[in-house]
Amino acid sequence: MTRTLLKACPICGWKSLPIVYGYPTSDMFERKDIVLGGCIIDPMYPDRSCSNCDWEGQEWAVLAPLPYRVWILEDPSGENRPIGLVTERFDSIVERFFLGGWEDPTSTRSYQQWLKSVGQPIVWCAMASDLDPECFPHFRSGQTWSSQLELEAMGFKRLDQKAPRFRFEATAWPPKGGAN
Repeated sequence: MTRTLLKACPICGWKSLPIVYGYPTSDMFERKDIVLGGCIIDPMYPDRSCSNCDWEGQEWAVLAPLPYRVWILEDPSGENRPIGLVTERFDSIVERFFLGGWEDPTSTRSYQQWLKSVGQPIVWCAMASDLDPECFPHFRSGQTWSSQLELEAMGFKRLDQKAPRFRFEATAWPPKGGAN
């Protein structure tokens, strides 16, 4: 991995910022290139924070494997089919839901083209371990859902964030062993 990727959030791929601990100076409150972490300093506290999602962690652990997350990205207009992905990290896509009514991005470029056509998608996310295992066959079959309430009942949360910067070229496809 390049130095640039080390600074990327492992969850969504957006820029991560250093967390600064200790008593802040007055100019630190205005800065956009750091996150204030509080007065107490502990070496086990996170030292990086994502500028897009809620991830916080230590820079040394940025390359560590993470639990699988299931992502659904929808076009608010309904003109484009949704994208469904299972990821370990933003640059490690484990599975794509592409049968039936799902869009099948096969490269970073095709994903970016889908995003460009959609604008700002609706982003849903859930930890794979928090989902009922029956959700996976449901998604693999290309079935859709009837409402936001149904996704929430499955365990998904709608995120108020930019779409993740997934990197498909870093992925070995097909996955070994699947996502569940």
